[in-house]
Amino acid sequence: MDNTPSTPQPIIQVPQQQVIQNGSKKRGWKISILLVFLGVLMLSCVIFMQYLLRQNKALQEDFDKKITKLQKSVTKLEKPAKYIDEQVEGNNFQAVFLSGGQVYFGHITQIDDNTITLVHIFYLRTGTYNKDGTVSGDTTLIKLGDELHSPKDVMYIERKNTLFWENLKPDGKVPQAIKQYEKLNPNKAM
Repeated sequence: MDNTPSTPQPIIQVPQQQVIQNGSKKRGWKISILLVFLGVLMLSCVIFMQYLLRQNKALQEDFDKKITKLQKSVTKLEKPAKYIDEQVEGNNFQAVFLSGGQVYFGHITQIDDNTITLVHIFYLRTGTYNKDGTVSGDTTLIKLGDELHSPKDVMYIERKNTLFWENLKPDGKVPQAIKQYEKLNPNKAM
């Protein structure tokens, strides 16, 4: 063996720039992958947003159609519906009581949301009121149309002024008095 001291081998040093470049290459590759991932993610978000906008547009159109249909239904409801209440007994007379205290007798021919139509109308006239608050004289059944202003035999009564109405029994006093009136005044009946 040779005892000669060995000469130290020079340590190979990589220049500092080369190490930085190798590290940068690794980081650059990772950044590139991250940028591609973010790009794909952004593209997916844009596609998803477009999908949502299309869905929203379809839902909005469907909503608008339903609102339009509902508005048409409400418009139909706002127009008073013409009907005859199922409780009106057509062959019998009805009494309509108004909030002002008046009572009219006749046949209800139509009821709508705002009006009750009454025909073949009679009302009661009481005797005269005395100063002491008593009534003298008889109560008389009067046929509408005999008044000074000669109204037609139809009355349109606002429902807001109506307390209630009711069917009268055919054998009651008012229907019997009306029948008697019709016998005595055949030209004025109906």
